[in-house]
Amino acid sequence: MRSSFHTGGNNDRNETVSPLLLSHQLLALAEEAHRAGMPHSATRLLRLAHSVCSDRPRPL
Repeated sequence: MRSSFHTGGNNDRNETVSPLLLSHQLLALAEEAHRAGMPHSATRLLRLAHSVCSDRPRPL
């Protein structure tokens, strides 16, 4: 699993974001997309959140 992600900002600070925090934010966005009636966007965000932590759900 990756240990951190760089934010890619243009400032002088070297900022990183943990995979756990990033996946949490992506999951929150997926929930909001689902509530807003955008199921395709919600699914894509969910898959992205799982890929951040390399924790993909098993096929049924």
